[in-house]
Amino acid sequence: MTTLQMIFGGIILLVTGTTVENWTDITWNQQFISTLSIIAIFCSALTWLVFFLLVRSGEAGRNRIV
Repeated sequence: MTTLQMIFGGIILLVTGTTVENWTDITWNQQFISTLSIIAIFCSALTWLVFFLLVRSGEAGRNRIV
């Protein structure tokens, strides 16, 4: 289920981004590629780490009404 959500969300973001922005507006230089790589790797790794820590502690699926 998570894979399907990520795929459909990515498609929606790709279509929306393509209609709003032009692909030629991106300047593919070393700074852009390194920043994009760092954000993609570390932010993804950090969110998965937090998710698995919450699953291990039993807090990921708990519904709390405040």
